[in-house]
Amino acid sequence: MLYFLDITNLAIIYPMDKIEAFKKLHEEFIRLVDRFPVNRRKEILFDKWNLQDVLIHLTAWNKRDALGFQLAFKDKIPIDLFIPDEDLDKFNAKVIAQAKNLTWDVIYNNFVKSGYELIESAKRLPVSKWTTTVDGAKKIPLTKDFEYSIEHYRDEHIPQLRNFFRS
Repeated sequence: MLYFLDITNLAIIYPMDKIEAFKKLHEEFIRLVDRFPVNRRKEILFDKWNLQDVLIHLTAWNKRDALGFQLAFKDKIPIDLFIPDEDLDKFNAKVIAQAKNLTWDVIYNNFVKSGYELIESAKRLPVSKWTTTVDGAKKIPLTKDFEYSIEHYRDEHIPQLRNFFRS
């Protein structure tokens, strides 16, 4: 007996798995933030940042990633969004400084919204465009860049919040 594998929808699974993983992490982060003591939000607890700084940082990256998906959707190459490793600290310092005077509610709502906008932008992008590169050397596709964002939540910021609650 011969079996045929219909691969028509296989490519859709990969991005959808990544989108779902990001969504779960974003929602877990929101739940952890919601449990965080109000009187400790501005306390430096995460290396050199407080909780507000972390939210501002993640918001900026979520918006950057969403814009990358939106540009790829329009057949534009989002290489202007690429930030080399040596410039990451400058980028983070800049976005935190720009948002430092915002209220907690604005910072929190911007963060929540940015994650959901990223999810929607990723969902809208056709599978065929997930290979669009985000760097000038054309070595980093959107898939890999998005995986980095997932890892950033999963391996750095969520463990920071979990550890806060353990201490």
